[in-house]
Amino acid sequence: MRPKYSWLIIFLIWPSFVFSQKKDSIPVPYHWNVISINPTPAFLFDNPKNITLRYERLVKPSQSFLVQLGYLEINPIFGDSVGGFGDVKRVSDFGMNAAFDYRFYLLRRNQYPAPDGLYLGPYLSYYGFKFKDEFAYYSLDTVRAYGSYSSNYHLVNLGFMIGYQFVFWKRLSLDLLIFGPSLTYMVSNWTVSDNLPEEEEAELINEIKEKFNEKYPLLVPFVQPNKGSQSASVRIFFRYSISVGFHF
Repeated sequence: MRPKYSWLIIFLIWPSFVFSQKKDSIPVPYHWNVISINPTPAFLFDNPKNITLRYERLVKPSQSFLVQLGYLEINPIFGDSVGGFGDVKRVSDFGMNAAFDYRFYLLRRNQYPAPDGLYLGPYLSYYGFKFKDEFAYYSLDTVRAYGSYSSNYHLVNLGFMIGYQFVFWKRLSLDLLIFGPSLTYMVSNWTVSDNLPEEEEAELINEIKEKFNEKYPLLVPFVQPNKGSQSASVRIFFRYSISVGFHF
């Protein structure tokens, strides 16, 4: 048989090799539910308010779905006094994240019943947040402007994940989502308001842009340095997380 046809046959039978298992040899799950907390957004955005909860339900001994919902905030771009900015005050802030996963547990490779072991599958997720900060802008210790900047972001992600979940003592769950590339559609809207002349205003907006990109390099806020800016793009992101939960 020619080599190229051998590879074609392997490609076609690989899914059945991975997912198939004799019915009488499938381990019976200890329990069918997992409720967990995902602290990853709190670490990524350095904000303890970012609490994310998850619920996983086995629909078959080797398959499950998972739903995730959480609160999301990002910290102010500038501190109380950074560069020419002072008296920075967060006026409003709100965000959320949500996700739906469908998991296939590779029982031929796992020693214990699902949801313990290696899994893979598709996912759909959403991240969105908006905020508004007010500030005073100083030059040579003199207030040059009072103003505000505000933004909102929406990211929709469709991807594929690989992870491993440990279940200790049939109750304690430690879920590691190791690799989760996605195709992401991102829309951002920015507005900057101040009372500066046009030339100085452009410098101010560029300073806001540079600081934001330095702090959150994956979220590009501006296309052009102007008072109002909207951007839409398709990009590739990577999802990963650590969750701790209770199996019941």
